[in-house]
Amino acid sequence: MASNGNSQTESDLSLSLRLHGLHFSTTGLDSLLEQIAVLAADTVDADTGAGITVVRENKATTVAASDERTTSLDEIQYGNGDGPCLHSARTREVVVIEDARADTRWRDYHSQAAELGLRSSLSMPLELGDNAAGALNLYTFELHAFDDAERVVLEQFCDETSRAVSLALHYGQVTEEKDHLHAAMATRRAIDQALGLIMAQNRCSSDEAFAILRRASQNRNVKINSLAAEMIRAVTGTTPDTEAHWER
Repeated sequence: MASNGNSQTESDLSLSLRLHGLHFSTTGLDSLLEQIAVLAADTVDADTGAGITVVRENKATTVAASDERTTSLDEIQYGNGDGPCLHSARTREVVVIEDARADTRWRDYHSQAAELGLRSSLSMPLELGDNAAGALNLYTFELHAFDDAERVVLEQFCDETSRAVSLALHYGQVTEEKDHLHAAMATRRAIDQALGLIMAQNRCSSDEAFAILRRASQNRNVKINSLAAEMIRAVTGTTPDTEAHWER
């Protein structure tokens, strides 16, 4: 699979243009990651699979794969708790398997992977910061499939994949934080409405109203926000207005 200098330069240029084009032709991060995996696999040969593993809080996930067989090979390693892709992600080392049948590491994994036809693989670490680890994994069904020239080209995929996965993780974190904020705002909105009812009924201050609501919550062993919603439904006959002011 090696190539001469001119053809390799042309291949690198073509790859660079194709990777750059993904940003503009792809809608959605999931689709972008999947296209990177497919493009990585195609760079080697038609019978190669590629997948992207991300490890967060000791849990490994395949966030994109070029085919189902690749996902299965990843999941065998997750089930065993170890394997070349996990080792690469954790140690940030490149792991090359020239002949899966002869390799003495991860024997359980290789035994299971052989049933799917695996012969050689390449796992390359991703740079995802301090809170996550990852690897770009390529699986082939022929021996000694990765030469030095191909590894150089695949390093470009690691750079591109690292950026895309980092963006996806950041987007996921922002979305999660936004969901938590929405929930907190909704809870606060219901409590404010309940306090208003208590203040009107008891002609008391907001602090006194909150003390009344808290005592009722403790006596009934019900969360304050649930009790607040129940009060509003009982008085108004409608579902509490939990829409945050800034969303209107």
